[in-house]
Formats: sequence, structure tokens, C-alpha cells
Amino acid sequence: MVLKLLDRAFAQISIEDWETVISPKVHGTWSLHKALAAENLDFFHSLQLLLWTR
Repeated sequence: MVLKLLDRAFAQISIEDWETVISPKVHGTWSLHKALAAENLDFFHSLQLLLWTR
């Protein structure tokens, strides 16, 4: 899964909801880390978006 969208106020998000939303980001970042581990990179920049509305 690439994206999980849950449209709720931050105060209403359960730990299960948080883990569901954040899990693809963590797994994707870890996959990039493993894929690029052998590369001689000066830096790597990754932007992640976490957005909640009231």
C-alpha cells in the first residue's frame, strides 16, 4: 500500500489509525535505505507529508 488516508481530527486518531497511516511511509523509507545502501551518496533528502485538519 502506498497511501492510506484517514480524514479525522488529530485528537480523534487512535494508535491503530496512526500506525495504518504511517506504516507505508516507514516501509518505503526503509526500502529506499536498503536499495541505496551501496551507493556513495553525499546526501539524501526525503520529504514526507503528514496532514491533519480540524
